[in-house]
Amino acid sequence: MKALIVDDSRFIVEGIHQGVCWEKLGIEAVFKAYNKTQALNLFREHLADIIICDIEMPGGNGFELVEEIRSMDLPVQVLFLTSYPDFQYAQRAIKLGTVDYLLKPVEFHNLEDAIRKALEIQKKQLEQAALKNKARNIEKGMKSLKNYFWKVLLDEVYQGDNADVLCQAESYGLEYDGKERFLPLLLRIHIADEKLEQKNYNFILHNIVQELFGEQEYCLDGLVRTGKRVWVFVFRILKQKENLMEDVLEKCRACIDFIQNRMKCGSVFWAGEESGIADILPVVKHMQNVEMEYASTENVALQSSLSEPSRYTYQMNQSAAWESILREKGQEQLKQKISEYLRHTLYHNEVNRIYLAGFRLDMQQMIYSVLKEKGIMVNKFLADNENGRLFERSLFSVADMENYMFYLIDKSCEQMRAMEETRTVMDTIVSYIDKNLDKEITRENLAELVYLTPDYISKLFRRKTGMSFGEYIQRRKIQEAQNLLENTDMSIGDVALCVGFSSFSYFSKTFKKITGMTPGDFRKKR
Repeated sequence: MKALIVDDSRFIVEGIHQGVCWEKLGIEAVFKAYNKTQALNLFREHLADIIICDIEMPGGNGFELVEEIRSMDLPVQVLFLTSYPDFQYAQRAIKLGTVDYLLKPVEFHNLEDAIRKALEIQKKQLEQAALKNKARNIEKGMKSLKNYFWKVLLDEVYQGDNADVLCQAESYGLEYDGKERFLPLLLRIHIADEKLEQKNYNFILHNIVQELFGEQEYCLDGLVRTGKRVWVFVFRILKQKENLMEDVLEKCRACIDFIQNRMKCGSVFWAGEESGIADILPVVKHMQNVEMEYASTENVALQSSLSEPSRYTYQMNQSAAWESILREKGQEQLKQKISEYLRHTLYHNEVNRIYLAGFRLDMQQMIYSVLKEKGIMVNKFLADNENGRLFERSLFSVADMENYMFYLIDKSCEQMRAMEETRTVMDTIVSYIDKNLDKEITRENLAELVYLTPDYISKLFRRKTGMSFGEYIQRRKIQEAQNLLENTDMSIGDVALCVGFSSFSYFSKTFKKITGMTPGDFRKKR
């Protein structure tokens, strides 16, 4: 046990420290403080079991000190030792849960009696806290055992009749009698902010669902994460009711609203059929099969027994017409066509994830084909986080697919318009060349700069300058060399290095080829 003495009088603090038989009381360490701030720091550091405290002190009184310590929600006993026989003070001390209110000067044997009383209370509170902590750990361990049992059951590790499953549950220390009725729910969440992926969703979702479902009619027996963003909740039904499914779907909608408003995520809940412990696996499998193909809308609660995996297959008849619109940069027209097409499939219930995957692949191929014709490097301007995020979400729903298609169309048309401004592209390239004449410049460098293919760069140079890319670079280097030879006193070797020639002989050969004279002869003419 540890004690903390707090008083602004050093004489009183030392008197208590020296006058009390701490060892006989079972107190191993005694700390001394002379104001509120110092006392708080010592308490946080050492977590004293007993505080003997004055009331009136400069910089914060004893009541304020105890109030802050109580807010930490830690077991500690307080004795007030004061010179004020004030009823209101004593009343406030009682409200703060103090063990005793002693008046100065106090006889040491009376103070020791008060300390013994405080120690007995502290020991009981510590024992109770230990028991509560043990109970929490047992409850937590039981919850983990149940979650693991349901995980291996749903993973088909255990198979057999009711007796076999009950036997396996018993091996985990879990007691089921085989008469329980369970209701599985499947949840998929659509995360908008990828940073949220790092959160402990098992803990968050467990608390949300348990709070909204309550524990009067349903008891959350197991929570299993079955996919990247998919969870199965297994509820034990405590009270049967006629409108059970309606009640469950209503509670699922409440969970969806909470997830959408607080977590900023879209979600879909599936409610399975009521079943016994040995019959729950096929119910969950059916939910998973239906959910795997579902791609209509989000933020809905659905009954899996009323749904079957879609048998619609994807067929695309619009690609040629849409390709023509894209080639002409009919941005808004194409987006409207795609929106109408997707909404039509949704209205006629013809869409599933396989359908959307086929549609996405065809659209990507169509868009990439048009961009390739124009010499645009798709992998460059689409290599960003936004593209990856929208691509991953695109199979969740028709709305998500529409968002991804609009993104691809907007980016593609933006790049095609930029391509048509070839003068701007050439200005960018020429400016880069002029600033980097001392370096080796390749088509690949320029291709990354303006998001064009190296072959298209070559064709663009030939069309705009009448010469090849390499010839243009050499002529610009020699032009700059002529300027340096005419207007500076740099040596010819230094000039060669300044325009990117590491070999003096190659520089002289190239210079003469383009100008008709050697660098030395050119300088003599100035």
